[in-house]
Amino acid sequence: MINQVSAEELKTQLSKNKNLILIDVRNDWEHKIVNFKEAILIPLSTLNQKLDSLDKEKEYIIHCHTGVRSMNACLLMKMKGFNNISNLKGGIAAFSEINKEFKKY
Repeated sequence: MINQVSAEELKTQLSKNKNLILIDVRNDWEHKIVNFKEAILIPLSTLNQKLDSLDKEKEYIIHCHTGVRSMNACLLMKMKGFNNISNLKGGIAAFSEINKEFKKY
C-alpha cells in the first residue's frame, strides 16, 4: 500500500519539513511549464536507472501531473526497497487548485 498525500498536506509539509525530498516524474517539457522549486526532476522513463543514487532512508513525495505516473513510480520504488514514500494525490493539477501561482495545463 502506498501512502497518499493531499495537496493541502503537501503544502503544510513543504513549509515544515526540510528533510522531505520531492521527486517530479513528469517529462522535461511539463516541468518547464510549472514546477516545485524544491523538486528533483527524474522522468518516470529514467527513474529505474536513477534509484541507486537515492537514499532509501530519506522521505520522498512523488508527483506528476495527475497522480498516475507518480503512483507507478511509488510502486517501483517500493519494489526496490524504498519504504518512506508517498504519492501526491491528484498530482500538480490538484496542487494548482489550492495555489493559484501554479499554472494549469
